[in-house]
Amino acid sequence: MSKSHTLLELSQSIERVISRTFNTTYWVSAEISKLNFYPKSGHCYPELVEKKNGKIVAEIRSTIWSRTYQNLAHKFRTETGEELREGMRILFSVQVSYSPTHGISLNIRDIDPSFTLGEIAREKKMAIATLKKEGIFDANRNVPFPFFPNRIAIISVITSKGYQDFLETMKAKASAYNYAYELFPAILQGDVAVGSITEQLEVIAGRLGDFDVAMIIRGGGGDVGLNCYNHIDMAKAVATFPIPIITGIGHSTNETVVEMVSHLNRITPTAVADSFVDIYRNLDTKLQNVRSYILDIPNQKIKPEKQKLIHTIHHLKSYAAQPINNEKMRIQSLGSSVKTGSDKLIVREQNFLNLTLKNQLETASKKLITKNQSRIELLNAKLKILDPKNILKRGYSMTLKDGKTVTNLSDLKLGDDISTQFHAGSIDAKIIKINTHE
Repeated sequence: MSKSHTLLELSQSIERVISRTFNTTYWVSAEISKLNFYPKSGHCYPELVEKKNGKIVAEIRSTIWSRTYQNLAHKFRTETGEELREGMRILFSVQVSYSPTHGISLNIRDIDPSFTLGEIAREKKMAIATLKKEGIFDANRNVPFPFFPNRIAIISVITSKGYQDFLETMKAKASAYNYAYELFPAILQGDVAVGSITEQLEVIAGRLGDFDVAMIIRGGGGDVGLNCYNHIDMAKAVATFPIPIITGIGHSTNETVVEMVSHLNRITPTAVADSFVDIYRNLDTKLQNVRSYILDIPNQKIKPEKQKLIHTIHHLKSYAAQPINNEKMRIQSLGSSVKTGSDKLIVREQNFLNLTLKNQLETASKKLITKNQSRIELLNAKLKILDPKNILKRGYSMTLKDGKTVTNLSDLKLGDDISTQFHAGSIDAKIIKINTHE
């Protein structure tokens, strides 16, 4: 039986070999699969991987002790503007170590931020080459820009300072114009932003009739945080979008691929808003100029025609003056003749009418007088017949009470004094009994 070793003996032997063999520091590039930062202790235990065709071909644990992590994180943040995070490919200086209880690990001592920035540049260059090869690099810029882009689809997030800056600028400078917008919330930074933004572009594409333009706006950020805007999938989605896309991603250096292929790019969301304000004001000025031109067209045509008319009138007056004077004198002469003849005719007609009317009035008056005399005689005869004295002569009498004729039995009561008139005189009496016919 060959000599055996305990697990500890074998582990210690491996430890001695590794410490003798890997006795210096090495620069290694890898992707951070998991960061494993512990705020309480301040230590960090990144899990590092190497991938090929999307598959992990190497994996190893690492450590960054608290003080070192603070220094490296500050260094990385200062140079890239970003925090160390999962999914990021970095170049770091490591010391290989082995522990019988924890196995092999890499103790990270330093980091090179320029490597990460170089990776971004490489990916960006590849994306640009792919878009140009497929002939879509200028596709969105060639989409016609609308005459009045007042319906805006905005990909951003409501908490973004850039989004709020855009709205405030539009409200302050473009409130007089009839514009409308709709927010399509998305993650704006990191690898997840690629899927989030492209999904919202698909939603907007399904509602093209509602919008004139689309925009992607956010606040400022470092170049690493903007690497998602170099991703080929997002760049293709923007380049091939059917309506113009305006970008205001919020940085002044290293233009991303998405910004390159968009129809219009501005450094900040505020600058995007100012561009819209300029578009609206320029359009307003053009419309005012067109309006003034249209309103001035009648003046341009009327003025020369007016001069022609004045000239024609002047000539007409000159040519017509003598004929008009002749006609005026002829009319005056005719007027005098007409007046003289009219006066004679009027006098003759008045005499005729006076004589005729006088005869007619005399005849009518005699007839009317004769007729009315006959009616008066008839009425006098009727009055004589109806005279109370004549009625009393025929044997009738008339009863009076208080000087008024009694016509109804109900006007009398027992004890009343009455007077009865006859043709030859009257009698006074007192009522002692009233008889009624029932």
